[in-house]
Amino acid sequence: MSKKDLMGRKNKKGNPWIENEHKPFFKRFNFHGKGHWAKITKNFLPSRTSIQVASHAQKYFVRLLNSNSNSNERKRGEKSR
Repeated sequence: MSKKDLMGRKNKKGNPWIENEHKPFFKRFNFHGKGHWAKITKNFLPSRTSIQVASHAQKYFVRLLNSNSNSNERKRGEKSR
């Protein structure tokens, strides 16, 4: 039986992004820029909604920032030894 949230709606699990989706997303993100999710979706990722593309972009860049800050912390830690 499926789980429901407090409002009685079914909880949906997202489908993970595959490399064949991420590459065109990233290429078109660099071309169109931030905020043009509908253009990216319509022309290059018809399997995703503009909301999914925006969410993916947000999560991708947060992870990128976190990984960069973690590597910078490791570099500083190594120098101080």
